[in-house]
Amino acid sequence: IRDRKDFRMDYQIVRPSDGQVRWVAANGELEYDGEGNPIQLIGTIQDITERKESEMLIREGAEKFSKLAEASPVPLALIDDHQNIIYINHAFRRTFGYTLNDIPTLEAWWPLAYSDPAYRQWVISEWAERTQEALEKEEIEVEQFEVKIQCKDGTYRTVVVNTSFMTHQSQKAQLVILYDITKRKADADALKMLSGHLQSVREEEKASMAREIHDELGGMLSALKIDLYWLGNKLPYDESSAELVSKIDTMSEMLDSAADATRRIITELRPTILDDMGLLAAIEWQASQFTKRTKIECEVSCINDIGELDRDRSIAIFRILQEALTNISRHSGASLVKIKYTHDETMVSLRVTDNGRGLIEKEEDGKYHFGLLGMHERAISLNGQVSIENKPAIGLTILAKFPLQNLHQTGGV
Repeated sequence: IRDRKDFRMDYQIVRPSDGQVRWVAANGELEYDGEGNPIQLIGTIQDITERKESEMLIREGAEKFSKLAEASPVPLALIDDHQNIIYINHAFRRTFGYTLNDIPTLEAWWPLAYSDPAYRQWVISEWAERTQEALEKEEIEVEQFEVKIQCKDGTYRTVVVNTSFMTHQSQKAQLVILYDITKRKADADALKMLSGHLQSVREEEKASMAREIHDELGGMLSALKIDLYWLGNKLPYDESSAELVSKIDTMSEMLDSAADATRRIITELRPTILDDMGLLAAIEWQASQFTKRTKIECEVSCINDIGELDRDRSIAIFRILQEALTNISRHSGASLVKIKYTHDETMVSLRVTDNGRGLIEKEEDGKYHFGLLGMHERAISLNGQVSIENKPAIGLTILAKFPLQNLHQTGGV
């Protein structure tokens, strides 16, 4: 230190009283005479053992984190307060193909991972909004959400983003965990397509059966009715034929009942009004038939209807309505049903509310509500959803919603 005016150094000393090793920081300043020779040393010694131990713990913690993170099969990233990406693990590099040199900051990451500008802006806004909400609520973990990420080779991976706050090397950071659900998502999409296909096949079969019943059975019933009428006209009107005429009248009434049952079955298989007049007209007709059959008052309202809806969604909503009304007639004990239909530029929805006893869970029988499951299945196959609001002893509300646009929230690119 002879060539320096001042100095600072950290070193260990052993305390003589108990042999304990302590860390100290020595700060000093040398004074020199006119010929440049040191004549005096003024300095201080400060015990920094606690600080050194803390630094060692932080360093050991960082090393342990790095080892655990590198061994993790889940992609991880660390982002500091200045939006710098300070660490990515091996799983991240392997899954997405990016190195830390490719994405030193979030600003560099956004356009690479989300090439579509509109989708990128949605992800950035969603990220910022959820992070800000967590900070305001002083929560450690940010609410997760699902996105698609573009890899370096141009392929896409669907991930669930889970972010939490932590301290890394004495600075605040966000730990981002990216759960790769690409295969699970693909399997779910395949099941959804299969479900939609099965629904379409069933509807086609029902339509085919309805046509067959109408053409074959309906035709035969009509022919029998005509023959009975002809036979009745051939009988003489006297006491000897009175019994035969009575029998013909009874048979004619039975044929009328069979014809009514045939029309009802045909309508339930495939109501022609749905194809001829549209969904809203079919809903109003179904409500009137429901009231006529069950004596339960049924109110239909339409908030908005911009016109014709595609065939698949029309059938799905109509079948959901049928199932909801069937459940109400069998189980609810309701006296009033309210049906609200809405069709605008972005969404078509159907709300069915009754004032019955609600959905009563019977744990002892262990049975599922298959009608409700069928509603969910129909909705999911067309990217829709069915929600149920159950108020025991007050009533049940079933809401079916079908988006008409490819919203960013669905995870599209």
